[in-house]
Amino acid sequence: MFKPIRRLIDKHTTFFSRLLIVVGILTFAVFLITIVVFGPSWFGFDDNDYGTNIYTELFGVLLSVFISVVIVGGWTEWRLTRQLRERLKREARSRSRDIAISAIESLRDKGWVTGEQSLLRGEDLSEVNLQNVVMPHTNLTWVNFTRANLSDATMIRANLQHAILRGANLSGAKLSEAKLQGASMDFVILKGAFLNGAELQGNNLILSKLQMSDLRGACLEETRMWATNLEGVNMRAANLKRADLRGAYLKGATLPKKENLEGTILPDSKTFTANCDYENLDRFTDPEHARFNEASAKAEKFRQEKRLYWDETTQPFRVEYNRPRF
Repeated sequence: MFKPIRRLIDKHTTFFSRLLIVVGILTFAVFLITIVVFGPSWFGFDDNDYGTNIYTELFGVLLSVFISVVIVGGWTEWRLTRQLRERLKREARSRSRDIAISAIESLRDKGWVTGEQSLLRGEDLSEVNLQNVVMPHTNLTWVNFTRANLSDATMIRANLQHAILRGANLSGAKLSEAKLQGASMDFVILKGAFLNGAELQGNNLILSKLQMSDLRGACLEETRMWATNLEGVNMRAANLKRADLRGAYLKGATLPKKENLEGTILPDSKTFTANCDYENLDRFTDPEHARFNEASAKAEKFRQEKRLYWDETTQPFRVEYNRPRF
């Protein structure tokens, strides 16, 4: 019978709200027990109509006080919670790494970054330093991470659909089984990142850097990877069907099986079909292959035609960001 009361108290986390509710409950309980055990005469009234009316009035007053305490406590908690949510969202955008990380950790601990009601959904976190941040299973859809530092971040199974990651640094990030469909990933740095099982189908990874990253079992179907650096990348069991790898660097990369390359446009602009010789793909990955230089020259020609170059000093273009309405 005390579980509903316990749930009521737990719902209000501030000390003031809990104090008001506890005082109201205790006052009401003491009065009720006294009436039941001693009757109205304990308050100096005879068991007549006058005493009964006074008892009724007192009962009504205390009941009203109890309800008022609950309402005041609930309103106070709602107001304080709203202020806390807005403050943490504001601090998550801070240029100070410690403040931003602390805010996101607080949001995560309170369960405010998962599901459709995630407070980070659609936020502008461009250029924020979130190195080593821990955000697994987080809803980060439509978030603007342009040029943000997310190196070594933990975002396993995070939802990053339609996020803007242009120019972001995700070196060493853990993005296993993350959802990245529709994300803007041009110029993104993913060196040594863990993307095994990630869903990247239909994305643009133009001029992105994925050296030594783990793409095992990732879905890259119909993904455009013009001039993308895939040197040393492990793509075993990845789905590259109809992906566009024109001008991409594949030196030392591990490619998926033949059936997962159907319709893929290769770095030299040729399309891989079921009739192609799978072993001949070594011309892109093995520098010792007799046709490695030839294949590299064709990839370089495509890069020159499209002017696809980005050195360490180049800054990705700025994106005008309008926060989406949900």
